[in-house]
Amino acid sequence: MKILIKNVLESDAAIFHNEGLLVNDIIELGIKFGKKVSLSFDGIEHCSTQFLNAAIGKLYRVHNTEALSVSFETIEMSASITSRLDRVIKNATRSEAYDKMIHEAVAEL
Repeated sequence: MKILIKNVLESDAAIFHNEGLLVNDIIELGIKFGKKVSLSFDGIEHCSTQFLNAAIGKLYRVHNTEALSVSFETIEMSASITSRLDRVIKNATRSEAYDKMIHEAVAEL
């Protein structure tokens, strides 16, 4: 199942959090029905970290990384989007450890 972000958003810009959530919902449906989901950034000229967090970061907070490697992929991305997405995934997969550190730091106050 190929999802072309440009077609979903009807724009060459993927900027807003709510747009990312819309794309995330479509990805989740594909995964739920056992489809291999390919998310295409073809034609996307502008992409914010906010969008990436909502669309993809949320996936990595909810699903096992190994399972996602089988059921989900991103394709046709520019180098700058790839770089931002790498940081988003890294942060999302470390969110539990980060939350624990914050909780411990606050408890010490």
